[in-house]
Amino acid sequence: MIGRMSDETEDSRLQSPLVKVAAGLLVTAGSLAASLALVHASREIVWSVLLLVPVVLIGLLFGLVAGAIAGFSLSFLVGLIESAFGLDVVVDVWQLAAAAVVVGFIGGSIGRVSALSRARNSLLRQMRALSAAAERQESTLRESEERYRGIFENSAFSLWEEDISELRARLKELQAEGVEDLRAYLDEHPELVEAAVDMIKAVNVNETTLRLYEARSKAELLGRLRTTLNMDDPVLIASLKASIVAISEGNVYFETESSAVTLTGKPLRIAITCYVPGETTVYPYMLVNVLDITERKEAEERIREQAQLLDIASDAICVRDLGGRILYWNSSAEKCFGWTKQEAIGLGAAEVFNFRRDGGEIDALRAVLERGEWSGELHPTSRAGLELVVEASLTLVRDERGDPKGILWVSTDVTERKAIRDQLMRAQRLESIGTLAGGIAHDLNNILTPILGGAETLSLQCPGEEAQKILDIMKASAQRGANIVRQVLSFARGAEVEPGRARVDYVVREIDGLIRETFPKSIDLRVDIPKDAWPVVGSVTQLHQVLMNLCLNARDAMPRGGTLRLSARNLRHDEIGARAHLGARAGRYVALAVEDSGAGMAPEVLEKIFDPFFTTKEPGRGTGLGLSTAMSIVRGLGGFIDVRSAVGKGSSFAVYLPAAEETVAISAASSGGLDQGQGELVLVVDDEEAVRDVTRSILESCGYRVLVAEDGEQALALHREKGNEIRATLIDMVMPNLDGPSTIRAIRRLDPGARIVAMGGLVHSATGELREQGVEAFLKKPYTAELLSRTLHDEIHRGEGSSGR
Repeated sequence: MIGRMSDETEDSRLQSPLVKVAAGLLVTAGSLAASLALVHASREIVWSVLLLVPVVLIGLLFGLVAGAIAGFSLSFLVGLIESAFGLDVVVDVWQLAAAAVVVGFIGGSIGRVSALSRARNSLLRQMRALSAAAERQESTLRESEERYRGIFENSAFSLWEEDISELRARLKELQAEGVEDLRAYLDEHPELVEAAVDMIKAVNVNETTLRLYEARSKAELLGRLRTTLNMDDPVLIASLKASIVAISEGNVYFETESSAVTLTGKPLRIAITCYVPGETTVYPYMLVNVLDITERKEAEERIREQAQLLDIASDAICVRDLGGRILYWNSSAEKCFGWTKQEAIGLGAAEVFNFRRDGGEIDALRAVLERGEWSGELHPTSRAGLELVVEASLTLVRDERGDPKGILWVSTDVTERKAIRDQLMRAQRLESIGTLAGGIAHDLNNILTPILGGAETLSLQCPGEEAQKILDIMKASAQRGANIVRQVLSFARGAEVEPGRARVDYVVREIDGLIRETFPKSIDLRVDIPKDAWPVVGSVTQLHQVLMNLCLNARDAMPRGGTLRLSARNLRHDEIGARAHLGARAGRYVALAVEDSGAGMAPEVLEKIFDPFFTTKEPGRGTGLGLSTAMSIVRGLGGFIDVRSAVGKGSSFAVYLPAAEETVAISAASSGGLDQGQGELVLVVDDEEAVRDVTRSILESCGYRVLVAEDGEQALALHREKGNEIRATLIDMVMPNLDGPSTIRAIRRLDPGARIVAMGGLVHSATGELREQGVEAFLKKPYTAELLSRTLHDEIHRGEGSSGR
């Protein structure tokens, strides 16, 4: 009973109005919440339908859980209300649970739909952000591409885009084939270099490239790389090899210089800078920057040519800074001063030039700094210690602002030229003196001839001892005067080369004996003459005179004794090195050396020793004509003299005489005595009365009949009158009105077969002309009676063994 009442009470509580109201409110709230959620989710209905099945399943799961929890929670809450207020609530707990489950299902479903909607909105926002970023990136890329194209097209440099994919593939094939040294491989296979040109394709060029290569459009250059290349140019081939190797080695950047040609054929020199992107990069082509360096290369070539010209210039050229340091040194400077370019550059000018004469270079430097230029003569010293004479021109070098920065030095070595010039000046002085001396000598010859001839004639007529002594003194004095005149004429007009040749050993033997008899015993004579010494051109007398003059000077240089050496050797011109000597020619020479161990000579004395009348001896001990005469004789024979001397070290005179040909007859000494005539008629023509009288007296004493004429006109008159009787005519070469050669020509017209003897102090100077006129006999003034008689006798009887007269 009680249990039944309890169940009824339970049911009545569950059916209480309050409980029903609460359940209704709960259901209403759940329905409202579900409606609001559905309204919120209505915007997403389209895409929510697509997610209906997963939403329903998830909502059912959450709804069951939430409904069960809510139903039991409500049942527990109702029980608390009943206990608190003493009310009986009659509600079906399972109905509440079912309602809660339905509400939870709807609410959970709507919640998931809302959550998914928010997720989708977030995803859409991210997608829109990514899309905007992609658009911005694409816009940036477009701007970058446009900027690159703008720079490419408007660049002042020639730009090329070239496709090298085919070349890369070929290089990979070579690597696969085992080619390790690509440069050597290209050297062995030059055809690959040409093939590489066709593997590189030009895909784009800019406007500057069109102008540089003289193209009218890009089409003329694209894909036609070979049209701008001269494959015969080694510079281009070398550049192509370097580029191929650089690409093979993976170089991103490389530079090279090459050559090219425009479409009109004009050659170009270019500098190339290449950017080679990797094979995986976005940019697929090699970018080539071409710079026209044609003008620069031409300028460099001009500079090189100028440098070569400076190097081959005969002048020594150097540049020094204001501190004296050498900056430039050409090849001629190397030859002149003995310092190589590597040695000289960087050294001080004072060390290189080593001036020994104070003041000259200092004044030159001061002048060039004040005036900007200077020219004159300086005396530097070569590296070997030889003092040089240079004609220098100094110019101040300025920088772009006009400030001094260095000195250009151009100098010409005139050491040898000055030596030759000094020789020429001495020769000119000799010629000037000789002109005067020649006239004086002619007059002296005319004075000495009758004295010498008269003394000889009187010596035959006056047998007394006292008279002979006086006549001998007269002859000796006249002969001495004649020798002096002969020396004057020798240096004044040059030696007279007589026909024949002289044996060196014969002359040296004579001098050897003479020296040993007359020189002081304190002088040790040493002679070294080879047996095979060649004979020389000239006479024994000339050679004897040259060597004796040198030996006498050597004796005077050794007043306290010493060593005198005479030597000879055969040599040829190439062994002499006589380029600085006037008259030296190629051929065979005999070198005669006279060396002494005497006091030697200072340089200033050495320069003047061959000047006539120059002497270092005390007055009365020398005339100053010995060495000048020797030089004149040697030069007249076609030779030259080389002198070496130093104070305290003696002197050495080397006489170089041309060797005689084997066909030339050796001159021999003549026999003494007067040759007698047989009453032949002889004509003597001379403008000096004393000469005519003495000559007539000598000839008459020798058995000749003599006619005399004071000039050429009288001689011609006598020939017209007695031409058939005259057997010989002696004619002086220097006469007033009609001189000797003119008289001879006139006589030849009258009598082509006339026998003529030419007389004079310088008859050999006209030998060639006289021989052309048939003159074979020459008589030098002053002559002795013996020489006169012999010469005339030989001429009269010349040819009698064959044809006669």
